[in-house]
Amino acid sequence: MFLTGGEAAYRFDLLSNSTFKIVCSELAYVTSLVASSDKMLAVGNSLCLSIDAGTSWTVLPAPFAASNVRRLVQASEGRIIAFETSFQTGVGGELNIWTTDDWGSQWTKTGQFNSDAKIDPFDFDVKSPGCILAAGQTAMVHYSTDNGSSWRVDSPPIDRIWNLYGAQWIDTETIRVCGDNEYIFRGKLDKSSGVSGIKEPIVMKVVVYPNPGSVSVSASIDGRTITSVDVYDALLRQMNCVVALQQERAVVNIGALPNGHYTLIVHTTDGIVSASVVKQ
Repeated sequence: MFLTGGEAAYRFDLLSNSTFKIVCSELAYVTSLVASSDKMLAVGNSLCLSIDAGTSWTVLPAPFAASNVRRLVQASEGRIIAFETSFQTGVGGELNIWTTDDWGSQWTKTGQFNSDAKIDPFDFDVKSPGCILAAGQTAMVHYSTDNGSSWRVDSPPIDRIWNLYGAQWIDTETIRVCGDNEYIFRGKLDKSSGVSGIKEPIVMKVVVYPNPGSVSVSASIDGRTITSVDVYDALLRQMNCVVALQQERAVVNIGALPNGHYTLIVHTTDGIVSASVVKQ
């Protein structure tokens, strides 16, 4: 995992809990960086390539303004995608998508979205093999199934008045998008016919019983697997409670808590929802 800041980038190894600093000597600042083996491609005020794991850097020419590139993504081995945002007075903003298969020597413009699409470079989710997905703040889903070489746009069979705020691959065929009012839509992406089979929106609702409770309470959400539950008091302090998880149900031991009002933050595989509980 990489984080960028200033003229340096930082590689985090989550397994060994270590950090390695990469100094991009040719850049005044680093916006994004991708790497594979000893090759690294970084963008900031310029576009730069390193073939020796970041020891030395070469400035590359590019058909876009490097300072407008907000994100680099390595979609597959050798295929890198650059997301360029630009704004012209009287025309508006655009999000341009560029691809390279030779670590930045040659680029091809493969997609362009105007400001009406309301897509941010960080809205894109990549899933191998070859699948890229985005949903802007409209009811439209944008996707590619060939690693960004071509793009399609489709409208899932949902109410067009709902805005979508993010998209995620569950597997190479199933997508999940979030919408207004905590709605979550899940459906299939058919590579030939587009988005289909979106389920009716379901609002995640937590049922807490008994409420009020004295020793323990049960929190359940139909159709959702609960992964964890956090408990907070009225001052937003996290309480230390024993939680037993049972798929769609969690039992929270509140016996040691003082009497009062508490908030349960319930984490599921499809999102987060909260509920109130009274200890008496």
